[in-house]
Amino acid sequence: MKLSFDSFKEPLQTLREHPSGQRIILLLGGVIFLWGIGFFYLLPLRNDEMQRVGMLRERSGILAQVLRQYAAQKGFRENPREGVTEEPLEALNRVFQSLNLQSAVSQLTASEERISFALEGLYGEKLLTLLQELRGAGLFVESAELRTLEEEDDKTYALLVAVRGGDRP
Repeated sequence: MKLSFDSFKEPLQTLREHPSGQRIILLLGGVIFLWGIGFFYLLPLRNDEMQRVGMLRERSGILAQVLRQYAAQKGFRENPREGVTEEPLEALNRVFQSLNLQSAVSQLTASEERISFALEGLYGEKLLTLLQELRGAGLFVESAELRTLEEEDDKTYALLVAVRGGDRP
């Protein structure tokens, strides 16, 4: 079947002669015009979205690779001391001793469900190390409140944390 302009000429002529035919032709032309404008303006937006999706996939791959490399490092402990059960308070005490934070503890409260403690005079590096060591000791942070303490030119942090022991967060 071969399409040509002549095959559309006769139905268009009939439509044009119809009393409301010109309105239909104008409406059809307007719809095609608006569709073309929309396509013209939305096509670049779709391309931008596709670029963003590609960039997010690339970044996710990089993040996954970094996490795998970090997990492969000697210092990372996903499941520390498997098979050894330790009381949460003992594990917390071991973390404090390993980071030399006994003097920074200003408050310590233990219950069956959780252990709450407050530390003062911490620096930024110690915060990250503390959180990593807590996880490594099998303690999971339920809540934490961080406050900035500024003394003269020195900026330190106060941390109020509630942790609990267990198999998973």
